[in-house]
Amino acid sequence: MIKYNLLCSSCSENFDSWFPSSKEFEKLKKLKLINCPNCNSFNVKKSLMSPSVINKKNDNNNLDSKKYLEIKNKQNYQILNETKTLHQKNSHFSKVQIKEFSILFIMLNFPKIVLKKIEDISKIIFLSEKNESLKKIIISSLLEGDNGEKIQSKISADYKKLIEEIQENSNIQIIVKVKNDEAILELLSELLIELEELNNLKKIESLEKELINNLDENSYSELIKLKSQVNRE
Repeated sequence: MIKYNLLCSSCSENFDSWFPSSKEFEKLKKLKLINCPNCNSFNVKKSLMSPSVINKKNDNNNLDSKKYLEIKNKQNYQILNETKTLHQKNSHFSKVQIKEFSILFIMLNFPKIVLKKIEDISKIIFLSEKNESLKKIIISSLLEGDNGEKIQSKISADYKKLIEEIQENSNIQIIVKVKNDEAILELLSELLIELEELNNLKKIESLEKELINNLDENSYSELIKLKSQVNRE
């Protein structure tokens, strides 16, 4: 076991946390399973302090700490194992598809939270036609004042298979188990930003291919604009 002193870049909060190893820390951070206890931000990094390590040979001197760690890390191990299982199941999905599924999962399960980001969600166009169609229906229903049950009744027949796929394969389902409404809203904001970045990168790739075959001034201008936007982000 290893203990890191962590620093939140958003609120400058310092806190300690134990991890099975440095590799497990990196995995959990990448999966957005480490957040600040003060502001729930995921912008957490290791401080420059040397980490504390539990030496297995000296366990007898750390019995109380060991018991505490077993309890504290039990849930983290369970979450990590569930996440690994999901990663294995949805490895055939693209990054964009996974992001779209994650946003749709929140839209399906947390409609009240989604209302606060309805404008931002409307601006982003999903690459999958089915995902985009489902997104539009949910947005339309929310704007009409429908609650979660009514929305489900509207989409359950035509989108049953897609909804099952979203509920089964979205990594976000594990993360939101331990998040409050404010943290889920922040997570949704991050997903929207990440999806927009991925979409812009795809557009850049497409425009670069077009320019190889045909040097078009409009395409070139759009490419420069997109690259500038991605660099700013």
